[in-house]
Amino acid sequence: MPKRWAISDIHGCSRTFKALLERIELTPSDELFLLGDYINKGPRSKGVIKHILKLQVAGYKVRCLKGNHEDVMLRSLKDPLLLPFFKRQGGGKTLKSFKVNSMADIEPEYMEFFKSLEYYIELEKYILVHAGFNFIKKDVFKDKHAMMWSRHDKIIPERIGHRKIVHGHTPTSLKNIKAGLKAKKNFEIIIDNGCMYQSTAGQGNLVALDLDSLKLTVQPNIEFAILESTKM
Repeated sequence: MPKRWAISDIHGCSRTFKALLERIELTPSDELFLLGDYINKGPRSKGVIKHILKLQVAGYKVRCLKGNHEDVMLRSLKDPLLLPFFKRQGGGKTLKSFKVNSMADIEPEYMEFFKSLEYYIELEKYILVHAGFNFIKKDVFKDKHAMMWSRHDKIIPERIGHRKIVHGHTPTSLKNIKAGLKAKKNFEIIIDNGCMYQSTAGQGNLVALDLDSLKLTVQPNIEFAILESTKM
């Protein structure tokens, strides 16, 4: 039976991402929802996007949302004053992975990917988004900036049809992610386990959430372990 998976905040960890997909045994019949932040921090941002595009060309059902890191990248193309901020957020590693000095030199197929990203996805029981929603607004779907950047907003269930919000953006310990999955009255499920934060207790993994069973599959970061073993 086809499954529906959600993954967020890959952050340039393409080897870990591929290992996680192997672990969940993703098939073309499944649906894969990626919730943003594909780039920065990790060493292989280009590899992440390249694999996503490869899956889509091969007929896999992959839908992708825009995260705050993609937002900054695209906005800094138009506003050079944002470039230092982008680099502080790990953008320098992203440029290095694409082997360019400027984002304007990134291959068109990758830039088209970034420009095509969605802001949210509505499902019967869930709303998928990178960060969250602005519940000060009556229509929470009008504030795109909040969808990529907000943190810890008080949720008003009536404004989202009493569905649960599944999002990343805020690195959360594995213990707290699992607790959120078990809480019956919780309208928020966070699936960012801080893949690049191996030195932080309870983090350092990339996780995939089965949206039907709420089963969590955990893949430890293997970016640097593979590099070290390759040198031996």
